[in-house]
Amino acid sequence: MLPWRAIRADIEFIRERDPAAQSIWEVILAYPGFQARLLHRLAHSLSRANVPLFPRLVSHLNRALTGIEIHPGAVIGEPAPVPSSRQPVPPHSA
Repeated sequence: MLPWRAIRADIEFIRERDPAAQSIWEVILAYPGFQARLLHRLAHSLSRANVPLFPRLVSHLNRALTGIEIHPGAVIGEPAPVPSSRQPVPPHSA
């Protein structure tokens, strides 16, 4: 799946299941679960490319911005909700 299609699928997934989601922009700007998935995709891509250090830095930035920690090596199904909590998502339980 192309990254833009995956991002669009996440937005539609949220809008279909959350009646409070009024617009695409609201999902992009105000849903930390969506933002966490977006940053996780970057961290995961870097991790799979064997880039040192940066995947963990992106993961750390993700946690600081959204309060959601997802290990860069975690494989998350498409599309799947990400919890909006301060609990980490370990690599093999996502």
